[in-house]
Formats: sequence, structure tokens, C-alpha cells
Amino acid sequence: MPLLKDISGQAARNGSLRKFAAGTAAAAGFQPIYGLAQCMPDLTEMLCSDCLDTSLEDIVRYFPAAQQGGRIIKPSCDLRYEIYPFVDPTTVRPLPSPPPPLSNPPPPSTSTGGSDDTYEIGSAESLQFDLATIRVLQMTFLKQINLDRADLDLFTGLLNGKDIAVKRLSTNSGQGDLEFKNEVLLVAKLQHRNLVRILGFCLEGSERLLVYEFVPNASLDHIIFGMSGIMHSFRLTSNTQQSVHKLDWVRRYKIIVGTARGLLYLHEDSRLKIIHRDLKASNILIDAEMNPKISDFGMARLFVLDQTQGNTSRIVGT
Repeated sequence: MPLLKDISGQAARNGSLRKFAAGTAAAAGFQPIYGLAQCMPDLTEMLCSDCLDTSLEDIVRYFPAAQQGGRIIKPSCDLRYEIYPFVDPTTVRPLPSPPPPLSNPPPPSTSTGGSDDTYEIGSAESLQFDLATIRVLQMTFLKQINLDRADLDLFTGLLNGKDIAVKRLSTNSGQGDLEFKNEVLLVAKLQHRNLVRILGFCLEGSERLLVYEFVPNASLDHIIFGMSGIMHSFRLTSNTQQSVHKLDWVRRYKIIVGTARGLLYLHEDSRLKIIHRDLKASNILIDAEMNPKISDFGMARLFVLDQTQGNTSRIVGT
């Protein structure tokens, strides 16, 4: 089907802001055909194209030529065609102009004072929520979370049918606007199974909110030092509770290796060379399968490719 092949290519070529394409094809004497192709936004062009190509092969295989519509849904992509319009035209908007490229960090200073530059939000602006949108989400305040910190609140809620966690920094938080923007920009550019995934942020007036994927087992320090007061707040399943209470050496090794892989990615394999500077048990989140996810990049620093040392004018982190 030429239409599905064309829109599959368009969807794959679209940037991470919208791996989506829709179109219509009509021939004389035949009904028009409407098509849609969509991939998960974090897929590369090649992975998106491969997923949609196999879906197109499945449509040809499983839907006869006389079929008036069909759809193949896979975990990473969706391909559909019908003889009636099914896409709301208001959802098909032109892509926004590309954001300005992230400038390279300054070279390491030879002075003893050093530099603690943070980097303004550039390409992460597409992740920004307005405060009104955050307020209408189905939020539930996490009580008895025992964070021992008065500078932030945590919420859970639903966003597009998925569990999310929202971190709300108070106005007297030690993390300033630049550190907040730094965390958004860095995490938005990182994709690794052992790094927490940011879904969006809100910076409006005195409100500073970060929207993350929901990680049900909280942080490693709660697992090590006790789960009292947090068990029911994170809606743990019985299997997960059993895993938490039984932190055997197999699970400990899994957490240690996963954390090391996350750090290796930050130091050597990511698009940006990043030093976390605040790695501790409270900043390692544990998912339902007991996989660790490094979080809290507010104090992180960018290094140039061959840089091995840096200076700082203030003591932060761990």
C-alpha cells in the first residue's frame, strides 16, 4: 500500500517531538483511504522505520485486499488504515521550528575558582506543561512518605493512562531555577534503562514541578533503612513487597551492576559527558523489577569530550 509506506517514512523521519504521520490517498473510481502511522517518540529513525515496515508486512499478510480497514498495534508503533476519516484534523499540526542547538560547555578553567555554569533549557521546551494542565491531572498526594525534607512534595497521578510521579519544589528549596532547568535539560537528553525518565516540567511563577515516570519501589535508602510509612503510599503489589523485604544478594548485585551501568553511560556512552555529583541511596530509585534508576540531576556537570578534571567554586553533592 503506497499510502501506508509513505506515511511510515514520514513518521520515522519526524523528530522526537512527534513520531506521527497521517494521510489520504484516492484513485478514480475507488473510495479514498485514510492512514495513520505512529511510533514511540524515543525511537530512532531506523527503529521506527523497522517497526512500521514489519507492521506493513503484517497488514499485507493478515488483511486481504478487499478488507476495508485494518490495524497493527505493536509496543513501539501503530499502523492503521480505514475507508473513513478517523484522525482529528486538529491533532495534525505542523512541527514547531527546531530549538537552538545546545552550545558546548566552556573548556575547563585553569584558575582555582573554577566554574559552576548551568545550562538554560533549550530543546527541553517541548516537555513544558502549563500549571493549569498539571492541576487537572488526577493527582493523589503521597502522605507518610517520610522524606525528611521540607523542600519538596511528591505526588502520583495519571497522564495519558500511565502512572507518573510529580516532584514539587517549594519556594525555599535549595535548588534554584538554574539548577532546576539544568536537571530538565540533562535528563531530557538521556535515554537509558538505569536512568529515571523525565516526562515534563512546569516552571511558572514560584511553582517548579518535575514530571517523571512512576517508580513504584521508591528509593534505595527506603529499602535499606526501612519501608515504614511508605508502603501503602506507593501502591506496591504483594510480589513487589516480598521482593523489597527479601533484598538478597541476587537483587543487591542487580542494583549495584545497574547503577554502575547508568554511571558508565553518563561518563562514556551518552551524547553528553556528565558527572552526576550527587549519587547516594536516596537518588537511586528502584522499579517494580528491582532495577535501579539514577535520579536527581540538579547538581550534574557537563564535561567536554577529553576533559578529566574540573574546578568548582562551591562544595555540593556527595
